[in-house]
Amino acid sequence: MDARFWHAGVPKAGMSSPPKFDRIRRRSEFASIFARGRSLADYALVLYWRERTVGPPRVGFCVGKQLGKAVTRNRIKRLLRESWRVLAAEVEIPADLVFVARRGGVCFSLAEWVASMRGLLRRAKLLGEGNG
Repeated sequence: MDARFWHAGVPKAGMSSPPKFDRIRRRSEFASIFARGRSLADYALVLYWRERTVGPPRVGFCVGKQLGKAVTRNRIKRLLRESWRVLAAEVEIPADLVFVARRGGVCFSLAEWVASMRGLLRRAKLLGEGNG
């Protein structure tokens, strides 16, 4: 992964726009996944998921106030979104996914978030056959 960064929504020279992904945004959707879905956890993330019948995977992120002030929480959310962009192509099962950040990952780099996310997806058997 090279070190290209986005600033104010404007790509650096030579970069194309990032791939869009379906997101979970409504409180009721999050509540439904928390209540009816399955979960797995590691030291940095908790993964809640509920399989669907059709469509691409949808994803949501939760970063609670116990992880720090707004700047810290927003940094974690940016890193989680970028981690998902790296891994989204590997997830072939239609599902709703919610990643909840834990205190163990506050100082993580992008590579560490990707590794944590990949490990949870592998344990949940949500990665395609060639990836997990």
